[in-house]
Amino acid sequence: AISKNNDADDEIGEADPSAATSSDFKRGSVILFQDDFEGEVVGEFPSKWDLLDGAAEVKTLGGKKAVEVTNNGVITPLIKEKGAYLPEEFTIEYDFYYWDSKDDIGLNDLKLCLASVADRSQWPGYYGREISFALIHAVCDAEGHHVRYENNNTDGDSKEVSFEYKFKKGWNHVALSFNKRAMKVYFNGTRVVNLPNVKQPTWLSFQVPFEYHNLTFIRNVVIAKGA
Repeated sequence: AISKNNDADDEIGEADPSAATSSDFKRGSVILFQDDFEGEVVGEFPSKWDLLDGAAEVKTLGGKKAVEVTNNGVITPLIKEKGAYLPEEFTIEYDFYYWDSKDDIGLNDLKLCLASVADRSQWPGYYGREISFALIHAVCDAEGHHVRYENNNTDGDSKEVSFEYKFKKGWNHVALSFNKRAMKVYFNGTRVVNLPNVKQPTWLSFQVPFEYHNLTFIRNVVIAKGA
């Protein structure tokens, strides 16, 4: 495993000029889940989350608390109600830290996976019949990102769309908006994905491949009803 020091800063990434330019995102009106991790104890597993695989714990990065996910970890919000909880219209937001080619890590990514089934006992992966939509983006040394998704006309035949965006070192903001079947993704306020037909998502998880340490950090997670 490769360790990194925490010489974090608070720069926010900017869009590639060739990317789609739209900042029409608006958070849903009813908060379903929210966690900035500030009330958590460093070194412990975050109290508002569940662990489906790997490892995760709260750490401090640049003076801000965040959850680090490692060892092929998968985390999901701890929602008490059983089954699906994402409504027909919702927004999801989170911040993650981008390292910009630090310490020869090479390519590494973070997956936000939206399931299409009610069973929340295991990670559904990021393609195939049990996944509705997956956003896969770099956390270190890459400008290319992609989404995988099922639409309402396919049966296990995932589609994939790639796109370019250059994050800057520091915290970057990701937002998703789903409206009955339309999915939009925003990086730092710029719309980078706009899909008109995505299968209804049911619940979400974050997955981090590989076993790097002090690399993948997530904070300010907000799920809201409405889009």
